[in-house]
Amino acid sequence: MCSRVFIRSEVASGAPLQTWLDSIASIKDTTGRDALFVMKDGTERRLAFVTDFRVLYVSKPNGRTEKLDLTKIRSLELLDSRK
Repeated sequence: MCSRVFIRSEVASGAPLQTWLDSIASIKDTTGRDALFVMKDGTERRLAFVTDFRVLYVSKPNGRTEKLDLTKIRSLELLDSRK
């Protein structure tokens, strides 16, 4: 299961959370379990990955898609596609 518009995660208490992709500026300091999400409003949250929601599908310039497992990257900056 995946989404094109949000990442499903969990807060420290284990409560589920949906984080909309268009609200994220970057994802950094990732581990196999969680990552630090930097929001466009400047706030930061450490969120745990939900097993089936840790893969992003990204488009390459040649039009092909690629799976990006968030647990295997160090950081990711999300650019505004409208610019």
